[in-house]
Amino acid sequence: MSKLLLIPSELCLAIVAHLEVKDVVALRMTCIYLFEITKERSIWLSLLRAQEATSPLPAFARKLADSDSSLDLASIEEMVQSVFRTQRDWLQPRQTPLHELHRLVVPEYWNHEHHDMNSKTQNICGLEVFLDRWLIVIYSNNVQLWDLFPGTPKDPHGPGSAWLKHSGAQILRGLVPTQFDTIAYHATSLSAERDAIYVAVASDIVTRVICFRLPTDAPDDTETPMPVCKDDYPLEGLSIRAYEPSSNVLVAYRSQVMSLVSLNTLVCWNITLDAGEALWSNLTGVHFLTPRHVLCCWSHSIELFVFSGSFASSQNPGEDKGRIASPAEVEFHQEEFTGITFRSVSFSDHRVSTSTRDRTTTLSCGILAYDVLRGIYHYRVDVHFPAEFSSEQHAFKNESCPNLVKPLSWNVTLVSAHHMAQLIESTAQPTEMPRPRSGFTRGTHGFLTSCALGPQGTRGIWVERRRHSTNRAMYGFNLTRSIDSEAVDEAKGLGGKLIYEVSSFDLRDDVTHCAFSEVTGKIALGTRGGDVFVLKQ
Repeated sequence: MSKLLLIPSELCLAIVAHLEVKDVVALRMTCIYLFEITKERSIWLSLLRAQEATSPLPAFARKLADSDSSLDLASIEEMVQSVFRTQRDWLQPRQTPLHELHRLVVPEYWNHEHHDMNSKTQNICGLEVFLDRWLIVIYSNNVQLWDLFPGTPKDPHGPGSAWLKHSGAQILRGLVPTQFDTIAYHATSLSAERDAIYVAVASDIVTRVICFRLPTDAPDDTETPMPVCKDDYPLEGLSIRAYEPSSNVLVAYRSQVMSLVSLNTLVCWNITLDAGEALWSNLTGVHFLTPRHVLCCWSHSIELFVFSGSFASSQNPGEDKGRIASPAEVEFHQEEFTGITFRSVSFSDHRVSTSTRDRTTTLSCGILAYDVLRGIYHYRVDVHFPAEFSSEQHAFKNESCPNLVKPLSWNVTLVSAHHMAQLIESTAQPTEMPRPRSGFTRGTHGFLTSCALGPQGTRGIWVERRRHSTNRAMYGFNLTRSIDSEAVDEAKGLGGKLIYEVSSFDLRDDVTHCAFSEVTGKIALGTRGGDVFVLKQ
C-alpha cells in the first residue's frame, strides 16, 4: 500500500492542491480513495485560478475564478481540462492543406436574397473575432457575421464549456450589403455590455454604422439571422480608424489632420499634426481607453490623446464640422521610435489595476505592431491616473467634459520582439560584403504581411512570406500576462513557433488577413483572392 494512502485526507488534499491539471487527472486514475480526493471542489477552483494567471479564459470562467460560484463540479472540471488541452495544443503544427480547410461560403438561402455573393470577386478589408465566437468579415461591398461555434451552448456568454471543444461547421448569422462600390475605411468594436458588435464603414458619400445584436439564446436553426440595425450619417469621405459605441464617436484621419467626430451631434474636432511628422507618418491603429483617452499608433510613434472639448452643437453648423482643437481641449503624450515604420497594429483589451501604496489607478494595454521588413514588436502601455479615476465614469460619454481626469504619467515598454532585417549602421566597419542598397541586412526569413494579438494579451499570431520561396508561414506565440508597469531591462524574443504553412504559386493564396479565438485556438485566414478559411487546432 502506498504511504500516500496512510496520511490524513486533509494533508493529502493539501498536497494534491499543488499539482498541475495533468497530474491530478493521472492521480485520480490510480484508486478509488484518490479518485474521491480529486473530486474536491476547492482543488479545481484552485487550478482554475492558477490557469487565469497563465492562460486566456472565457469571460464567465474569469468571473468563476474570482468568486465562489455555485457552478457544479463537473462543469468546473470540464472547463479546467478544456483550457489545459487548448494550452497544450495551441502551438502544435496544423497539417491540413489550405484548400482542404473549411472555406466560408455564403449559403444558397442567403444568396437568393442578396444576389449570389459567392459569384462575385471581393476583396477582404477586415477580419476580426469577438468574444472567441463571432467572426466579422468585412468585404469591399458587404459585411458578414459568422458563428464559429453554432448551437453550443444555448447561452453563448454564460457558463459551460461545450463550445470550447465544439468542432461543427461555422454558420453565417448575418450579411449586410453596404451598397457601396467599395469600403474605403472601417472600424469594429464591441459594446460595453458585450451584447452587440458594431461595424463603422465609410464611402465617398456616407458613413454607416452597422450593429449586430448578439443573442442571449442562440437559435437552433441555421437559417435564422441575427438582428441587425443600420444608421447612416451625412459624413462623406471619412477615413475611419476607430469607433467608440458608448459615446458614438469616430476617430478619422486625412491630410495631416486627425479628427474626433460625434455622430450624435455631427460635431467634428480637428487635431492638426506637425507637418513634418504627418508627411512621413500614417495613423496605423487607434484604441479607446475611455471615450476621452485615445491611444494612437503611428508609423513611427505611439501617442496618447486626452480630449476635453465639448461635442455639443452650436448655432453654426459650418463651424461644427471643422472645429480646431487648441491645447486647452486636447493634450498629447508621445513616444517616438527611430528606424521603425509600423505597417499595421493590433491592440489587446485594456486592463485596470490599482495601487494602494502609490494611490494610483493604471490602465494597461498591449500592442502588437509590425514593420514589414524589420520584424514584429510587442509593447505594453501603462497610463497612470489618480486613485479616484474610473474608466467607467459616465461623464466621459457626455457632450461636454470640463473636469476631465488627466493622466499623471505614462510609459511605453518594449516587452518582446521578433527581429528580422536590421538597419546597417553607417559607422560600421567596412567589410568585403557589398552594402545592400536598402540599408538593411537580408533578414532571417522574408517579410511580414499580417499579425493579430488576442484581447486578453496572452497569445498572438503573425504571417510572413518566405524570401525566395512560395511559402507563407504562420507563427503562434504565448505572452506572459502582466500589468506590472516596471521597466523591462531587455526585450525578450517572442519565441514564435511555426503552426501553419501555405505553399502555392498562386498569388491569390497570399494570406493578407488573420484573426483568431484566443481561448479556443481557432484561426481565420483571409487571402488576397477574397477567401476566408478556418484553421482548427
